[in-house]
Amino acid sequence: VSCDLWSVPAGLVDRVAEILLTREETHNIDRDQLILAATHTHHSPGNFSTTSFYNTFASPSVGFDAPLFEFLAQRIGRSITEAVQARRPATVSYGVSPLPALTHNRSLPAFLMNGDREDIGEDGVDRRLAGLWIRDAASPERVLGVAAFAAMHPTVLGPALPVYSADLFGVAANYAERLLGFESPGAVAALFNGAEGDVSVISRHGDVTAARHL
Repeated sequence: VSCDLWSVPAGLVDRVAEILLTREETHNIDRDQLILAATHTHHSPGNFSTTSFYNTFASPSVGFDAPLFEFLAQRIGRSITEAVQARRPATVSYGVSPLPALTHNRSLPAFLMNGDREDIGEDGVDRRLAGLWIRDAASPERVLGVAAFAAMHPTVLGPALPVYSADLFGVAANYAERLLGFESPGAVAALFNGAEGDVSVISRHGDVTAARHL
């Protein structure tokens, strides 16, 4: 599950696993079969961590918000249940595409101090988009979903944004779903963040128009 959150604490995955055990459709899904990944949007809610350090320093407010934690767990559990109910035979293919000059290493001087930097690349940035295409086995022309993987801090939108937002990853997923929907209605696009490190988008503190452009 790709979650528009800044992080996914282990306790949240534990709670989702408990919820799934209570449902007939998902009672056979074990904890170790779940992968919850955060897009690491900087505009998600905070205070749902199961570590006090993050509940203290990762949000303007201090403390653990139990209703928020349960809300997130229930919504994630519901999305998994809906996916299980909609499952069907499918084929999966894998491809890698180059990304344009979208990202940069925001801590390049520190990166250049690494002894193995030449093995990683000149600036430590992975400018590739990896994708899993899931197609209906009975109708191969129909795309059921796409899971795309890219590594970056999605920080196009500035810190003064007054609402929760999925930032660049959300804009890209919505755009992809609209395009896919013309020929494959109901197709789902999920973007997953990778080993982002200090890799960030080149455009920061812009608006939604800037995010759409990227």
